[in-house]
Amino acid sequence: PHPPAPPPPPPATLSPEQVAAMAANFQALGVYGREQGMRDPKLRHRLGRVRIPALVVWGESDGVVDPDYGHTYAQSLPNARFELIPEAGHLPQIEQPERLLTLVWEFANSITAPSPVAGASEER
Repeated sequence: PHPPAPPPPPPATLSPEQVAAMAANFQALGVYGREQGMRDPKLRHRLGRVRIPALVVWGESDGVVDPDYGHTYAQSLPNARFELIPEAGHLPQIEQPERLLTLVWEFANSITAPSPVAGASEER
């Protein structure tokens, strides 16, 4: 395991907007834990209907949502690629931002089709 992300600052040190955002985040986490969230038995079937390419990225040491969920999601999406980020927990965008950005950049480049009119701007 890696050192976890630092804990959030105490609410007393935050602005009212930051406190509201933190409360909304906790409310969203509650949704994921309920039946219509991550435990939804119909989710895998619905994911199977997604036809666009997808990148599923998970922190190797995620203590909030086990990486097995990520593997399952990726296996449920017909055109998905799964990436596990070492030395990252639930917040890879904070814990390993460079690695995450590299993965997203590589994925975006791999699915971007060349222009249908190659060289059109060069001919002008």
